[in-house]
Amino acid sequence: EQAAMPKVVNAGELANYKASAVLTKVDAIGNVLENAEFKVVDADGKTIADKLVTDASGKITVDNLSPGKYQFVETKAPTGYILNTNPVGFTIEAEQAAVPEVVNAGELVNYQGMASFIKVDENNMPLPDAEFELIDTNSGEVVKSGLISDEKGRVSASDLAPSNYAFKETKAPKGFVKSEKLLTFTIINESDTFVSLDLGIFINKAEEETVIIPPVKPDKPDKPGKPGKPGEPGKPGNPSNPGNPVKPGTTWTPTPNGSIKPDGPSESVLIPNQPTSLPTTGDNPMDRLFVVLGMFVTMMSAFMLKRRPKKNF
Repeated sequence: EQAAMPKVVNAGELANYKASAVLTKVDAIGNVLENAEFKVVDADGKTIADKLVTDASGKITVDNLSPGKYQFVETKAPTGYILNTNPVGFTIEAEQAAVPEVVNAGELVNYQGMASFIKVDENNMPLPDAEFELIDTNSGEVVKSGLISDEKGRVSASDLAPSNYAFKETKAPKGFVKSEKLLTFTIINESDTFVSLDLGIFINKAEEETVIIPPVKPDKPDKPGKPGKPGEPGKPGNPSNPGNPVKPGTTWTPTPNGSIKPDGPSESVLIPNQPTSLPTTGDNPMDRLFVVLGMFVTMMSAFMLKRRPKKNF
């Protein structure tokens, strides 16, 4: 009921809204990560927004989204992390009774790589206490050192950024030879799961035993005997007292004065009262005796005849 012509009733306003969505970037243990870069695509794969970078709290927000299905797609991982290729989907509802809340798309994890191997001997028995370093072969930089095999022989390195690497042995277990082999591997740039590489086994050879044979002292030469007087045999040498042995390789030559001189520069050795001539082959010692006796008898006969008194006729 109205007393006059009714006025236009003002029903007020009814707002239509667009929505927002937020994503949080974390690492494998839940620490937030900044400087990850994203784009948002719709159900048709069309890019709605790009170059969206996570802030210090690890969050990224996209606004002005119409009802529909969308995806956050990572385009650049934070430094030192593997790009996660798994897109994160979310939906903006077509009907809401009030201002829509920001859609929380959840978290997207960035991973780092891990690699491990088992240190064994030639019989595949685990070797503890082998020491390694990890080299980034792209830069030549040693990124980890002091990596020691445990009781099961396992050596592992984690928190590895995408790159090419090599394990290098720096110290072998006691009793084994250090290997010069490099164990190489690659942490890939992109993955939607945790990257853990099993590199198998790394063999050390046992050291070869070295037998040290002590030097053997040469036997001392016998002491040469002393020459005897004429008609007497010389004195034999003393094996336990070698005296002054003749140097090996020295040649000795008899000389007319009864000495013997070496052919080299060494001193001569005088042998007194030795005959200057040697008996010839075929000489008979008895013949000499008869000659001497004959001469003696002749001399005695001459002597006796000389002393015999003369008779006067």
